[in-house]
Amino acid sequence: MARHSESIIYRNITSLKDFFFRYSAQILFVPFSVVLGITFLAFPTSTLWALIALFIFTLVFIKPMYGLYLIIPLIPVKTFNLVIDSPLRKVSEGYTVASILIVIVYFAVTLHRAVNRDRFNVKSHINVLLLIFLVWAFTTLSWTSDYYHGVNMLFETMTGVAILYIFQKTIRNTDELEQIFYYTVLSSLFLAIIVFTSKYYYGQIFSIHVSNRAYVWLSILSEGGKRVGGFAPPQTSANWLAIASFLLLALYLQKGFKLRFFLSLTAFILMLNILLCGSKGAVGALILGFFATVILNPVMRRKAISWIFAFTGIFTIAFLFNMFILSEKRFTASAKISEASLSYRLEFWKTGFKSLAKNDWLGEGIGGFAKLVDPWPGAHSFYFTILFDLGVIGFGLFMVFVFMRVMRLVMAVPRCNNTFLRNSLYCMIGALITFFVHGIVEMDYTYLHFWMLMGLAERVTSISMQGLTDDRRTY
Repeated sequence: MARHSESIIYRNITSLKDFFFRYSAQILFVPFSVVLGITFLAFPTSTLWALIALFIFTLVFIKPMYGLYLIIPLIPVKTFNLVIDSPLRKVSEGYTVASILIVIVYFAVTLHRAVNRDRFNVKSHINVLLLIFLVWAFTTLSWTSDYYHGVNMLFETMTGVAILYIFQKTIRNTDELEQIFYYTVLSSLFLAIIVFTSKYYYGQIFSIHVSNRAYVWLSILSEGGKRVGGFAPPQTSANWLAIASFLLLALYLQKGFKLRFFLSLTAFILMLNILLCGSKGAVGALILGFFATVILNPVMRRKAISWIFAFTGIFTIAFLFNMFILSEKRFTASAKISEASLSYRLEFWKTGFKSLAKNDWLGEGIGGFAKLVDPWPGAHSFYFTILFDLGVIGFGLFMVFVFMRVMRLVMAVPRCNNTFLRNSLYCMIGALITFFVHGIVEMDYTYLHFWMLMGLAERVTSISMQGLTDDRRTY
């Protein structure tokens, strides 16, 4: 009798729990909407932003893939920010709008998974090294010399990690992965047009004040019309367009003549704007990444001469077009420009190693190094930014995390029996080579497009290693 009573109580509790998860959207959204409606009368502007956030949350909760469609075009954008004046540096703190949206999407995807845990059958895992890295980064806030910038960088890093989670929970099979590749390439084509536009039109688009010290700011970036960036600083824009080129390459290897013609035209536009950004580091890294892909991929290696000829042709035409039509001469400018650029970096790195020795190789604390080189944004190196901020411990943790992800990607190649996924694995290797080579002289571990690249690499790897060649299966 007692066991029967316990069984009834257990079933009732389970039913109540299932009811809460199944109808949590109605339980949470309805009263929240009522409260927002009332507060709109007293605080219309603030409530409007909250209503927009609620709308986005609801949309993503209904269909998580909408979250990717929303954040992918904004992830590389660094000219659309919530700007907060800093009392410690000449440069204000900029929280990208993409990172704010990522937080909303993250919670919406998490709630969707909780409510649909039986139907949304996607395995989850926590990377312990990455978790320890975040804990260490948070710990370094206790001794950073710039708490404002440190909080900003920690927030951006955490939203970068959230990107990994979002990609993991939304891209479930080969078909969805291919859709995201297409969408990313089309988004990059749009961003490339912005880069081209910034040659002739640049500056502030709008500025909306949120408070006395904060405002939302959108601009098109160009250094006096001489060096374009469009949606981000020139080096960052060129790096992202180069990475997108490898996604385009994976699609090109998969499709027929008509679509290949469109992809070839898109490749030319991307190359045109990569060169227009005037980043020698980005161009050199792209060339290395492409040649590595040709050598590693057996399909491309069999026609290596044709691929090299095609790449050289697109590169040459784009270069000549920029030089003679657009009068872009940065690549042919005096060697003094390159020497000055390198000398600046050497000074930053020299300052960084001095600070490391002074702080027992524990680093300046997250966000701390940027204050030493203010008003410059940082160390101008992906690797040294981590080292100078988070010290040897943070650098070691992060590099081991990246190494394990890359090795898992490489190990997936022989296990993959799907043509598109196999080509995608090789293209992701090429994209990672491009990023990490360019990272020697540029980039930052908080850049969201780096985390997106890692998220895409993780999805390609996981789907490939599980042998999910049937689009109806999910992981």
